[in-house]
Amino acid sequence: MFPKYFLLIPRVIVILILGALPGWTCTSSSLTSEEEQQLIDQELRASDDGALIIEVDELPEPIGGIQAIMARLQYPVLAMRNKVEGIVILLCTIDTSGQVTEVKVIRGIGFGCDESAVNAISKTKFRPGKHQGKAVTTKTTIPLRFRARR
Repeated sequence: MFPKYFLLIPRVIVILILGALPGWTCTSSSLTSEEEQQLIDQELRASDDGALIIEVDELPEPIGGIQAIMARLQYPVLAMRNKVEGIVILLCTIDTSGQVTEVKVIRGIGFGCDESAVNAISKTKFRPGKHQGKAVTTKTTIPLRFRARR
């Protein structure tokens, strides 16, 4: 198991539709990068049944940029009353069509901000991540800042 702070590293983890292959474990490898790439290519060609890719060629991007997400973000009344500020970090799964299929709060600040952030991300359409020119399902972390207007 990895400590929670590994989830905050701004890396994109790509998981094709059905998740990781059974029997795969996180161990150090003696394969060269060329051999690793060949294994990845074989898994991609075999089927979409769970190859795990650590890096993608093109990261997913929200259509309209971060401004599109911020336009949908509502500052909750409870958070305003209590002058709550901070950053909510979300782990999002974006499918091959650019739809957000899963959102998980990695670090929240409460007072309705977490729910507002999940709602804003869920309503946003993305350009999907690509690996070797093919759209793939990706997981990425997105930080959203809540700041009281002064």
